Amino acid sequence: MLKNHFHLLIRVKEETTIRSLTENRSFQNEGLHSIEHIISKQFAKLFSSYTQSFNKIYNRTGSLFETPFKRKQINSDAYLTRTIIYIHQNPQKHSFVTDFKDYTHSSYHSFLSTQQTKLARNEVLQWFGSEKWFIKNHFSIQNENQNFVVEL
Repeated sequence: MLKNHFHLLIRVKEETTIRSLTENRSFQNEGLHSIEHIISKQFAKLFSSYTQSFNKIYNRTGSLFETPFKRKQINSDAYLTRTIIYIHQNPQKHSFVTDFKDYTHSSYHSFLSTQQTKLARNEVLQWFGSEKWFIKNHFSIQNENQNFVVEL
């Protein structure tokens, strides 16, 4: 986690899967009963639970997050690739470290590790073709354009 923000890349299940997991509940296209709203509420619960736990541990009260989360739909293969790399390079972009590989809280290390993880390690490495190409893509984009920006 960065000092003042964090990035998550999350795949939302297909609508048919969501319907089956919610006992084929009737969803609307818009409003409180839309799938999008229900997903947003789940993130709100996650952040609320995290805040409550953090506040309990550090004996504090109040909000932990200043603004609601933002989300962007990944709508192309190229955007997915650049987003994964952007997330890993973000600590370097914000000068928290001089080399993104040195940031200890990055999932970059988990993708290259053999330790158990809940991340979709094999899926991501296969997305890049192999571990070698995962690493190479991170460095080719870094060298190609040191200040590339993907707004998330």
